[in-house]
Amino acid sequence: MKTGAKKQIKTLRAHRKGLKQDQKAAKAAGATQAKKNIKTERKLAKNEIKQTKNAKRHANAKTETAKKITKLRAANLAAKKDQIAANARGDNKSKAKIKTERKAIKGQIQQNKALKQLTKKQRNQSKSSK
Repeated sequence: MKTGAKKQIKTLRAHRKGLKQDQKAAKAAGATQAKKNIKTERKLAKNEIKQTKNAKRHANAKTETAKKITKLRAANLAAKKDQIAANARGDNKSKAKIKTERKAIKGQIQQNKALKQLTKKQRNQSKSSK
């Protein structure tokens, strides 16, 4: 996963750069709808980069809490993809629903991060007391 992920991220970043050029060209030409479509495509590409990074992080995670955080992050990114698609369709109802869903996921991520910090502190205290 490690070596493949690095290469995949590199190609996705290059793809986003290309899309940015297309977006600038569309804006200059005055094609606002084309510009919006490209912008959505760029958002999806950025999301894909984050998903790849998260998968890499999950593969290298050592603790259960870290694995749990990466699973939650994956769920959040999947929901974000749906949110971007809903926004592109102009479906505000489902976009709002997904947004609240994502807030709940983000809350869980924060809780697990706090738990991770707490266990880290406990580990350090047990090491120093020996």
